[in-house]
Amino acid sequence: MEEDKGEGPGTPTTLYRMYDDAGTLLYVGISGTTATRLSQHRAGKDWWHRVSFIRCEHFATRSDAAKAELRAIAAEQPEFNKTGAVAVPHPPTAEQYAAVLARYEEARREQERLEELKRQAQARREAEEAALRVEYAAFVHDWVAAGMPEFFRNEQMRDNPIFKGFLDHPVVLAVLAGQ
Repeated sequence: MEEDKGEGPGTPTTLYRMYDDAGTLLYVGISGTTATRLSQHRAGKDWWHRVSFIRCEHFATRSDAAKAELRAIAAEQPEFNKTGAVAVPHPPTAEQYAAVLARYEEARREQERLEELKRQAQARREAEEAALRVEYAAFVHDWVAAGMPEFFRNEQMRDNPIFKGFLDHPVVLAVLAGQ
């Protein structure tokens, strides 16, 4: 959006669109002195040789034309406008795609590794609990054989905090229930 010298905000202004032979929009601009502005483009733009036709739209004020110009540039994406253009994302290059894919694969492998570690930790916990049950079962068997359950049937002993956790253990309860 380059301004012409001497144009004020209330000046009638023209919005122009320049197209090539195929109808591709090359440039959108505004000017209060359109012929002068087009001469400037002709003299200074290396793409001018591609201009095949120009469409003009007239506005009562420069402000109205400027708003229309910004909307046109954003919506129509002319090839050579810089000001007001909206960046159009380009698809990733093969290198960018490969890098993203590699990061994804690395994250996936790390997730699998963590899941395997969780499975191993769970298996260790289960093995430790099974070993403890076997250990408890042997102890409780000896304990029952020695006649100790009668001792713990005493209400006072059952409520003793020293024995409370032991007596509530599932293996001990199962042995006591199985007598």
